[in-house]
Amino acid sequence: MRDAIAYFVVMTDPPSASTWRLYSSDPQRSYLIGRDPDLDIVVGAVDGSPISRKHAEIVVRGRESFLTDLNSTNGTELNGRQLVPGRRNVLEDGAEISFAGGFISALFQIEQENNTVRIGHSERKILGGGQRNNQSTVSRGLLLITNERRIVIDGIPQPDLSDQEWNLLSCLYERAGTTCTYGQLLKAVWSQSYGYSNNNIAALVRRIRSRLTTGNWSLINIRNVGYRLEPFIISSDANHDPPDV
Repeated sequence: MRDAIAYFVVMTDPPSASTWRLYSSDPQRSYLIGRDPDLDIVVGAVDGSPISRKHAEIVVRGRESFLTDLNSTNGTELNGRQLVPGRRNVLEDGAEISFAGGFISALFQIEQENNTVRIGHSERKILGGGQRNNQSTVSRGLLLITNERRIVIDGIPQPDLSDQEWNLLSCLYERAGTTCTYGQLLKAVWSQSYGYSNNNIAALVRRIRSRLTTGNWSLINIRNVGYRLEPFIISSDANHDPPDV
């Protein structure tokens, strides 16, 4: 099984940032970046975009990663430094990448062990993002029964969460697999961001992690951006039959 070693986070407007997981392989894995829809990481795919069809490339080799500008029309910057086309540059944790003079900005972040908490395991994905379908229910996974405000993991009822903890987890749950920005999470918890900070969100996450049963899915912190619940979470409401608990 491949392990994600890093994340490429394109900063966009709410509701979420676009995130790609980068994997290591033997001997190396290449990720092409540009507006061509057939590339690994598609950015700036709009009319009149200054992003080249094949703008840049990230190569993952073991635990190392490198960025190369592919002779793009409008250039690539790494931590404010203009890259020489065709020259490979080392990517370090927290690196800031800018394409075409800031038309697209991104962060490169290495996955850290202490940024991950395992939450639940799903043998089959039957419902996602609060959407309904008619597939049969399963008794394993992280399940939020929203109309009853209950949480079940692998058939085991979980402790009740506070209003703030529930609102935060619900926001992440509804957008599982995408990065929820700090601004979005602050609004979900307190209806406004004024008077609260990213530290308040981090404190709520720690409390949720300490209360829920562990498993094989992850609640991941994308530093300076927000959090993401990975990868597929089972969802339900009172009109669906939950597991017998």
